[in-house]
Order: sequence, then structure tokens, then C-alpha cells
Amino acid sequence: MAGIIFERDERGTLVLDAMLPGSPAARAKALRTGDVLVDIDGMHVKCKPVAMIGPLMLGPTGSEVTLGFERTEPNGSIKVHSLLPRKRCSC
Repeated sequence: MAGIIFERDERGTLVLDAMLPGSPAARAKALRTGDVLVDIDGMHVKCKPVAMIGPLMLGPTGSEVTLGFERTEPNGSIKVHSLLPRKRCSC
């Protein structure tokens, strides 16, 4: 996809665990490990099953997907959006 590796936490949310070096996500510099995925192209996905989330991230190579994340900061939570190009996954 965009070079993001997620981990599911104890609440069932997908947390950004890592970004592949050189991937669209890593180059965007907007995301951080620990960010919680909350929406894909405006559709709320927090705590949804992976079977529902996966297809929302897929699309033609070169098309774009907007991922929305929540990030915990010292002064509270903020929302971060990142528009990323879809790439062929060689995983």
C-alpha cells in the first residue's frame, strides 16, 4: 500500500507500528509511529475488522488514498491526515 505497517492494540484499533524506508508514508513526514488509524477516505474505520479496512486501502497503483490518524500529544489529541499514493506491495 503506502508502506505502512500496523499493529492492532488491546482496544482493537490499528496503530502505526512502522513505515518502510523510502515509502510514500515515510517520505510524507506527516505520520509517526503510535498514530491511530481512524478513517480512510473519510470513512470511519476505528476498531473495524481488518477484513473491512483492507479493501478500503487498496486501489489502482498510482491512485491516492487519504488516511486519517489520531495522535496523542502532551496537550491532548490531534487529528493528522495524509494523502498517499497507492503503490504495488511486494510483501
